[in-house]
Amino acid sequence: MEDEEDTEVYPRPNYLQYEEQSTFHPELFTSDWLGEENKPLDASIVSEMRRLIMATPPLTLAKHLTVVDIESLRVTDNANNNLPGLELITLPQGSQLRQDILERYKCLKVWCSICILTCPDQEERLRMMEHWINLADSLRSNFGNLFGFGAIMDAMCSPAMMYMRSVWDGLRSHHTNSAVLYDTKLRSLLKSLNIGENAFPLPQISIPYVIPICQLMERDWTYLSEQDWSQQLSKETLENFPVGETWEDSAVNFGLDAMMGHLRNAHRYSQQMEMYSAHAQSKVNGYKTDRRILDLFRTEFHMRLLWGSKGAVVDSRDRHQKFDLIMKVMSTKIEEASMRA
Repeated sequence: MEDEEDTEVYPRPNYLQYEEQSTFHPELFTSDWLGEENKPLDASIVSEMRRLIMATPPLTLAKHLTVVDIESLRVTDNANNNLPGLELITLPQGSQLRQDILERYKCLKVWCSICILTCPDQEERLRMMEHWINLADSLRSNFGNLFGFGAIMDAMCSPAMMYMRSVWDGLRSHHTNSAVLYDTKLRSLLKSLNIGENAFPLPQISIPYVIPICQLMERDWTYLSEQDWSQQLSKETLENFPVGETWEDSAVNFGLDAMMGHLRNAHRYSQQMEMYSAHAQSKVNGYKTDRRILDLFRTEFHMRLLWGSKGAVVDSRDRHQKFDLIMKVMSTKIEEASMRA
């Protein structure tokens, strides 16, 4: 009898699945902060929210924000066939996760701005700005959360915020240390991150700054490929071109060097994901959280608070474009009132 050939059984490979639905469902979100229905920027909710933020140390707020960021970006979670979020966002199958990350980033940015813009007077506004600056510094120095850091700093550097010159003058006069920290350390780090530089020690990072690679991979280039380039470009054609991000507009060489830096960083996310995961876990493991504070940093809460229970389910682009106009009006009124005072 011939010896039976040795056969080895290989497991069937697990193919990555394309996620078809967002993980954010504001219509199903429940919280002590919100009822079944709510109007946009409900005054009582906004007022109570500001009180809790000001009563909570920046370090504690930063830790709660980092907990939610780790969950949202799946830094320590392998939901898609054991593939961590930091690797999934670099693949075609990660499109929905990238969209969710971009939505979270934009909502966090707008929410931070609203916390400042809705303050009833200049004194509280300055204290709120100082609080957010210190929170951003804690995200950077204590937790290595560059994602959350970028969102907060993007809010502070937004056109609506920068328009209020009298507010910034007041910050530099009455909260000098925080203003110096913002001007000398925090803004320079944000600039370095936006141009793809590795300006932060790798072993200290728990959540990398993934926004640029998500923006690049989710940009719609189909309009360019469908364009007949033999014809003269019209004004309408130019207006429909994909719009560059702020980090591209401010960089040299039309942002090409920055883009290459972000692509290299994306490769590093896959290589170093175990290190990011271990560092993230070390920062939040065993930490007792407050549910009310956690809810403040959840994207579903931001969507419900900013746009109301009905507006939260509207197309993301329309929601954010309209809110940019609202924040512009709010900052203009604040600056005009300061000039008259």
